[in-house]
Amino acid sequence: MQFIRNFGEPRDTPLGGGTYGFGKGIFYRVSRAGAIVVDTLNNEDDGLSRRLMGAALGGTETDSEGRRLTGRHWWGEIHDEIPDPVIGERAATIADRLGLPGFADERTGTDVTVVLPNLELDDVAGDHRVLADRLRAHLYWYLWPKMAHRPDGAGIDFSIDLDGVELDFPPLADLPVFSDFESSLQGVWANDGTAFTMTTHQRKFGFLGHLSIESTMPSMFSGPQPVWESLQPTAPIEAPYRHVARMRQTELIVDYFAGEPMPNTAIGYVGAFVTTESVDEFFAQAEPPTHDAWETAALVGAAKGIVQRSRTWLADQCQTQVAAKSGTTSKAVQGLGRLSTSLGAIVANATGTRPTGRARPLVGAKSKKSGSGKMPKSFEVVETSRVVVDGDTPYIETSVDVVADIETLVLAAEASVILATGRRENPYDAPAGAESVEVLYWYFDGDPTDRVDGPVLRTNRTGRWTVRARFLDNVAVRLTVSEGNC
Repeated sequence: MQFIRNFGEPRDTPLGGGTYGFGKGIFYRVSRAGAIVVDTLNNEDDGLSRRLMGAALGGTETDSEGRRLTGRHWWGEIHDEIPDPVIGERAATIADRLGLPGFADERTGTDVTVVLPNLELDDVAGDHRVLADRLRAHLYWYLWPKMAHRPDGAGIDFSIDLDGVELDFPPLADLPVFSDFESSLQGVWANDGTAFTMTTHQRKFGFLGHLSIESTMPSMFSGPQPVWESLQPTAPIEAPYRHVARMRQTELIVDYFAGEPMPNTAIGYVGAFVTTESVDEFFAQAEPPTHDAWETAALVGAAKGIVQRSRTWLADQCQTQVAAKSGTTSKAVQGLGRLSTSLGAIVANATGTRPTGRARPLVGAKSKKSGSGKMPKSFEVVETSRVVVDGDTPYIETSVDVVADIETLVLAAEASVILATGRRENPYDAPAGAESVEVLYWYFDGDPTDRVDGPVLRTNRTGRWTVRARFLDNVAVRLTVSEGNC
């Protein structure tokens, strides 16, 4: 009833789609005959129910008796002059004769077949592969939340078949930018990130939305990315990436909010913002029939104030994200961006470049000189985790200056994989078969031959010491330096 016969009716499912009820009209629009065939297998009374029906939308007409016809047509079984679906085995037989996919595996669902599709609606010059690539791009850019890996296993598996050949649909985790969008939405599900609130409405509505932001660095993906490249011509966003995907509870992309860009264009951030159930209807009212914006002109009262404030709040959160990556760390981040541009795949994520060592009073070290009673500074971090190439081999390095005049100084280095959230990865949570991080050795005064193997350095020499760790492809590695006991 809802899909075949009713158009323009208000939504009758809380938090559901179909705000206007006109979206299904695209099926008829794509058909040059204005016709579709709908074949379903669903659960009914603990059994399976097969139903088949045809429908069409055409122009209005007047018949020979002067009756005005709406242009709506149906094919099925006639009961009391009303067309109903063909059901059961007869429906299966007709579907098979029409060459429809059918439900031989008894998986429930719905097949909508567009009769005589108009494949020239886009300017593709007769190249249907171009059209298929565009369709795939639209699926990724506007329906990626349905592709995201969910704790409950729900979602949609998309596929496009062109003349018997299926297009590749890699998971979001294997694509630049989309992998970080997926992480941001998973952050919303896990209640990580930041809640959108307004003190004037908190008592009545509570939280109004939830935002999660992740850093993104497309250049960290090494090797060819043919699918990613095919998604670019029709992409709604482009580098420098500083975009938040806005959506309601249905988790369909409304649009991408562009925030303040990062200081270096090689590094960006992406996020997901999802409204809460309590105010979802306000944001639904803000959407035009195209569902591609949140507009406030027709809103009043609390709805208008909340939708308007959500935009300025998102802008503030984006500025906060940029500020958090600037300041003392911005020079290192920019240096990494320049390095990634020249080295291509040999890069590390920006989160692995923040300062990691602090000069602290030396534990267990004996000072040669005593005076004020204060322990002298033992070392200072002068160059934080960075990628270097020695010969043809990349490494991660951090340099420190030993500044105290001491008998023995003990420095311990630790290498960690840094996740997109900025947290260190627990070694026990690493993917099966993944390479492990390892501190290789320390060397003195820029000479790798003058070195001490392993992560622990015991020395009485002042000057520049550099610790070197193994470089890992496609991950960020951070080196931290701390003082130990003699």
